[in-house]
Amino acid sequence: MRRRATDVIMTLGGRHLGGDPPANIQVNLDDRPIATMVVSPGFFLDFVNVPAAALAGEGRYARLTVTARGPAAVAGRPEPVGDGTAPPVAIEQFNLQSPDRVQYGFDDGWYEPEYNPRTALSWRWMSERAVVRVYHAGRDVALRLRGESPLPYLGEAPRIRVSVGDRVLSELAPTADFAAEVAIPAMS
Repeated sequence: MRRRATDVIMTLGGRHLGGDPPANIQVNLDDRPIATMVVSPGFFLDFVNVPAAALAGEGRYARLTVTARGPAAVAGRPEPVGDGTAPPVAIEQFNLQSPDRVQYGFDDGWYEPEYNPRTALSWRWMSERAVVRVYHAGRDVALRLRGESPLPYLGEAPRIRVSVGDRVLSELAPTADFAAEVAIPAMS
């Protein structure tokens, strides 16, 4: 990561591809720990504040390493899991921006991104419930949704509900290709 004199926000997400137990994800900059996450099997996503002091050092770039291990003992040493092999973890989402920049990530309920090189279109399928997490940087943001008609896949119009916590901001029941924009206040 390029060194800088200001704090940054790091988006880190992916999947724990194995079964139990949870994995311990250790994030280091120049061999110094900056974040630890305990992730259960399935998808994970987190926004990590990286202080400017963590980016200080020699050279233009800091070395970022992300390591997955089995459960850690209280003393911080990895315990053997099964045969002692690290759980399979894939990092699929990464971003690094100043704290005044909006960032987002796909959390529970989303499938892998797909891409059609012939049309240059990319998309994601979602399950019956999908979460997009947003780091709003203290300001209002707009969520833009666009999709093709769900009728060929479902036979009836699904209800798409956009909410923040328990507060419903918008509901759609598309029967054809659709596009929508939902305002999300910063205080949500």
